[in-house]
Order: sequence, then structure tokens, then C-alpha cells
Amino acid sequence: MHRMRAAIVAMVSTATVAQAQCMYEVIELPVPDCGPIPSSITVEDMNIHGAVVGRWRTCDLNAFAIYYWTPEDGHHPEFSLPPGAAQAYAKGVNDKGHMTGRAVGPDGHQFGWAWIDGRYITIPIPDGQGNGIEAMAINNHDQIVGWLGVGPLGERHPFLWEDGELTLLDDIVGSSNACAQDINDDGTIVVRSFSPSQVIVIDAGRSHVLPNLNCADGSVPIAQPYAIGPAGTVVGRISCFQPEYVENAVRWDMTELTIISSDARAYGINRFGTIVGGGEMGAWILLNGEFISLAELSGLRTSSAWVINDRGEILMTGDDVVFRPLDRPGADITADCHIDARDLAVVLADWGLADSVADLDRDGIVGAADLESVLRGWTR
Repeated sequence: MHRMRAAIVAMVSTATVAQAQCMYEVIELPVPDCGPIPSSITVEDMNIHGAVVGRWRTCDLNAFAIYYWTPEDGHHPEFSLPPGAAQAYAKGVNDKGHMTGRAVGPDGHQFGWAWIDGRYITIPIPDGQGNGIEAMAINNHDQIVGWLGVGPLGERHPFLWEDGELTLLDDIVGSSNACAQDINDDGTIVVRSFSPSQVIVIDAGRSHVLPNLNCADGSVPIAQPYAIGPAGTVVGRISCFQPEYVENAVRWDMTELTIISSDARAYGINRFGTIVGGGEMGAWILLNGEFISLAELSGLRTSSAWVINDRGEILMTGDDVVFRPLDRPGADITADCHIDARDLAVVLADWGLADSVADLDRDGIVGAADLESVLRGWTR
């Protein structure tokens, strides 16, 4: 496992403007050993404990298998294939280590799968709903969203899977061609509609169409969400093709649309509103309103920052590495390099919880000792 360090410098505002420096350990994810045969991995998701899932090209180079890596134990080959699969990959992992993804049988038929409570569960395609399926994401309540339909270019139908039951979301979305992209722990779902091109949020059984941009020539922009945060904030991209092709990394806060940067895409967001993405400039992070190039600081020009978890760890695609924060102040709950009201707010919000990043003393509950740690470490 290869490690190196990268430094990020961000300007932070307290009573006076101060400079805080975050150090990152860069961890190269291992590729399964195939001897003289070259293999590769593609990463898709990471949970709060740093577990990474995706796929790896098997040693015969003719198939893919599930890639599951943890900081404690490394690559887990025991998760290669679900029962009945000739190849498979993982798309999502939750904080319990439960996974979901797609598999292909020996005869070429597709099915979704989940790994929940120590066993594989098959998510079959209902009769009459095409031949393709993609389980995209799983939240901490083991709710799974994705799409099924006629791949690769046919119509898609968004679905929610829960406790063994698959529910199509077409009627709620109001689109004949859409896919469910992500789901947060409140059960709020973000959907990408292709006909027409728009982003839709499903909350408590009701759909909400998010605002779009106006292209210069009046053409319809292409809107694509990638992730939804715990507070319902959605990140993604909006593209226009005229007079020239332009991609914009964007953030949706329901009725409000914010352009983060042009020539970029926003891929991930954590509980604290920190956003990561990629684009022509490579990987980047939006930290407390400061747009910072991770590519320039690390030298990993081909990477995109794909996922950021609540511990500030960043999963990078392309180079397939994890950025893990180092040398942070002990009470820096929000992983933004300093301690302030944001950290205090997390302690108060999670007071009494047994499993939280705000449990600074690791005694199993967020309480007075954690509050004292934040107040003592408050950035001056």
C-alpha cells in the first residue's frame, strides 16, 4: 500500500482571518494480484469507515468481479461474485458495510444484488420491464434505488427497493425515461429524467422538479445529478451545447441553483456540505466556500474526486486512491481544518447518539466530554 502526503491551504474566518493547513495521506488502493497478467480496478463508493467498493477485472481479463476494500483488512476476495453470477460489480456501500450492485449470469441475463446482514439478496427484473438493471445506491436503512429497462440506450424506469419489494417510481416522477441516482438516510431520492432533461427530488412520496439553467441559444440543457446529501442538497452538472459545449458543476438546494464552477462536475457531498468533483482542472474540493484544486496539490492530474465521507476522506477515481486527512485538530469534527461553530453544532445535534463522528473521546456516546473538547480546541 503506497502512501504520500499532500497539503491543502485554506483561508478561514474566525475573529480574524487565519491560515489553516490540512495534510492528506494519499493511499493507493491495491489491485488484485494476477501475476504477469495486468488487472485493474474501478472504484464507485466509500462509506464513513473508509470501506471502498467497485469492480476489478478478473485475471482472465474476460469478466469483472466485486471489489471491496477496507482500511483494516485490505481487499476482500470473498465478495467476488453473488450466487448465480458470472460477473458482478458493486455501485454502493452504506455505513454498515452493506452493498448493492449489478450482476450478469452465465447466460447473459442481468440482475441486481445486495449484501445485507451477512447474506446475498437477489433483485430480479420484474416481468415485462426490459433486460437491464442498475442498483445505484444504498442508504443506512438498506433502501436501494436505481433503474431498470432496456439497455443501453432504451427507456429506463427508476425504482426503490426495500425489504424485498421493488417499487417503480414512474408515476411519482412523471417521466417515461428516468433513473434514480441516489438516496439519503431520510429516504429522499434524487432522479435524473431524460425525457425531458431535468432533475427531480422525491421527498415523502412527492416529486419536486429542481431549477435548470438557460442555455445561450435557447436549447435544452442536459442536467445530471450525482449525489444527494443528508440535508437534501443535490450536486451534479448542467451542460449546454451551443454556442460551444460547456459543463457547469452545480449545487441544488431545492428551489435554489448555484453554479460552483464551469468546465467541471460536482460528484459528491458530505453531511457538512463539503463538495468534491472533477473537470478540466482535475480533482477539486469546495471547502467552506473555498474552491481548491486537489490535482495541483497532489500532482494526480487524471483524477476526479468522486466521494467525500463525513470524516473528510476523499475517494479519487482515475488514480484510484483515497485522500485521508492527517494532522487535524483533535476536535475538528467537520474535517475543515479548524474548530468553530460548525463543530459545536454537530455535537449539539448528535447529543446522546452512540454512533457519530462527534464522539471525540470514543466512549460510545456524544456528551459533555465531547463538548468540552470542542470548546477547548476552538480556533482562535
